[in-house]
Amino acid sequence: MMEDLAQHGVSSEILFAPLQATEQPKLPPPSQMLEEIRARGINVVVFQKTHGESVRQLAIALQQAGVKSLFLVCDLVLPELAELTDATVVVTDYL
Repeated sequence: MMEDLAQHGVSSEILFAPLQATEQPKLPPPSQMLEEIRARGINVVVFQKTHGESVRQLAIALQQAGVKSLFLVCDLVLPELAELTDATVVVTDYL
């Protein structure tokens, strides 16, 4: 995805990468994540195939702070996260 964005002139970077692959990462507290987001000048956060309580809390914090967010889905659409983010992108019309 990052290569596709770069081809369209969009700069992207990874904000958080868990030590082990997981769809439910334990993110740092939302206040810490927001501080990092502001320090890096990030204006859109993309949640890619991830969910769970810490993701939900960050999505709420982003919404309250006015930072745009996207939810990318390829398997299972989670209505709560779809509602908390500014847009949801799915890979097929079926989803």
